[in-house]
Amino acid sequence: MDLPELFELPEVNEEHQSIKRKFENHWLSPYESPVIQHIYKIYPLESLENAYRRYRRTIEQKGDFLSQGLERGNERLRFHGTKRACGLGDRGGSPILCNQSRCSLCSIIMESFKLDRCGTNSRLADTAAGRFGRGIYTTPTSSKARRYCRNSESSRSPFLAMLLTKVVEGKSQKLRKSHVDFTEPSEGFDSVIGEPVGGSSGREPKYDELVVYKECAIIPAYLIIYDLDSVF
Repeated sequence: MDLPELFELPEVNEEHQSIKRKFENHWLSPYESPVIQHIYKIYPLESLENAYRRYRRTIEQKGDFLSQGLERGNERLRFHGTKRACGLGDRGGSPILCNQSRCSLCSIIMESFKLDRCGTNSRLADTAAGRFGRGIYTTPTSSKARRYCRNSESSRSPFLAMLLTKVVEGKSQKLRKSHVDFTEPSEGFDSVIGEPVGGSSGREPKYDELVVYKECAIIPAYLIIYDLDSVF
């Protein structure tokens, strides 16, 4: 069985530094951003990569985003937090994916995102998971994605893991009110951007999120391993 590959980016590598800056600059919590230990570039299965590229090409042909100075298909890099049941990435080098069914992190890296698993990581009553229906949620704000990063008891890791994904935004529908019945954007749109109004009851404001409703519209691109903190 073919498996995705993970390649650790050396700290002196410009790609490593670019991801690190993105993580730190988009940590909008009042608390200091945690220290990054490792960053890995993810090489997904060819079939998943091809499906993603075909969808991106379709959206580009429809929206002509390159002519607007945007990326092909209006592609974005967005953070996604999820649960981990193993110690993937903690030791650097060439990490090995686990096969535990409860390890969402390894499942996403192996199979990409699955709509039938959406919302299974929601553990906070006031989270935005599901506010815009049955979709795949990402955010430009690393500190918001942090709220969904967690280790199971079996992991026993001193670190947390976060994904940085490639997402085809296309033409986005901006919403401020919840639409929990959504299974796709309104006609003429390719994605939803949720723009919450005001702050939250927690210790940081609610920041916007990007939601897509097709599995081929998103793919994991980088794995970030960073220090476990206790500010949330």
